[in-house]
Amino acid sequence: MEPKMIQILVLMCELIAIGSAYQQCNIICGDPPVPSHPTPRTFGNPIRGKAGPKGEKGEASESCECRTLMEEVREDIATIKTQLAKGDLYNGNFESEPLLFQSYNVPAKNFGIKNGNQAYIVSSAPRHFKLISPGLCGIPNSVSFKTESHPANYLRHSGYLLWLMPFEDSTLYKQDASFIPRHDLFYKGYTVFESVNIPGHYIRHANQRLQISNDDGSELLHKDSSFRHL
Repeated sequence: MEPKMIQILVLMCELIAIGSAYQQCNIICGDPPVPSHPTPRTFGNPIRGKAGPKGEKGEASESCECRTLMEEVREDIATIKTQLAKGDLYNGNFESEPLLFQSYNVPAKNFGIKNGNQAYIVSSAPRHFKLISPGLCGIPNSVSFKTESHPANYLRHSGYLLWLMPFEDSTLYKQDASFIPRHDLFYKGYTVFESVNIPGHYIRHANQRLQISNDDGSELLHKDSSFRHL
């Protein structure tokens, strides 16, 4: 499926979800008021307060019961978009748009390359990567990081360190370059990438160098191994 078609489907889902939430609001709170000014209301604002014997339509003392409902719909839509960008909801081959991968505990730094092919977190000249799913290993729900600037190059681990290396048609390369995303594993909104062929080892930064490390249960490792895409 083409990325544009996926975006269209996401927008359709948005409209359906918001329309459903808005209809539910009408059922719970009654017809929403017509704004007295040209600025449209947003779904995050109260639409109508609870009906009361002295309250007027849209001007009750308490805020609309559906405010939480609307916010939940918006959060769900954002989650779906994030999962689509990562390929989680795509049943088949998928390639994301170019993404930056931001560190949880060093937010000014993203995935980057130094010294030709060594993977680091960097504050300047970060690299954009496309996530492909399934990853090169072919395991469902796995991903591989393909660099935007050199499409035939992928991030792989070797000697527990991460490197940007040209594609090799070998089982070892494909496994070294494949990871299982664990979304919200340690922090909400952040993803941990687990090695396919060394289970329990996650991509993390240490002294800014990207590598895979065993989960020792420490808070530092949990922070170092959590990333989000931008």
